[in-house]
Amino acid sequence: MQMICSRCGSSVILSDLPVVSNVDNFSSVPISILTYKNPERRGFKTPVPHRLLARVCGNCGFADLYVEDPQGLAASVNPASSSV
Repeated sequence: MQMICSRCGSSVILSDLPVVSNVDNFSSVPISILTYKNPERRGFKTPVPHRLLARVCGNCGFADLYVEDPQGLAASVNPASSSV
């Protein structure tokens, strides 16, 4: 499947690029959407990160963000619909 930029129509799309914050010489911190296991629990809730990736147009630079594992995100937000 060929991807097309929604802004300029170019087919030069760079995919699966990590989105990070705080880059230094030794590490980088991925940007994630955060959900929790057992959100109804009053005490400690286990965080579940869902990593964001980017697609960037090689022509105009327009970027789209997307979740690496959308089914995992959907299942963690609404466990009853884990067969998305």
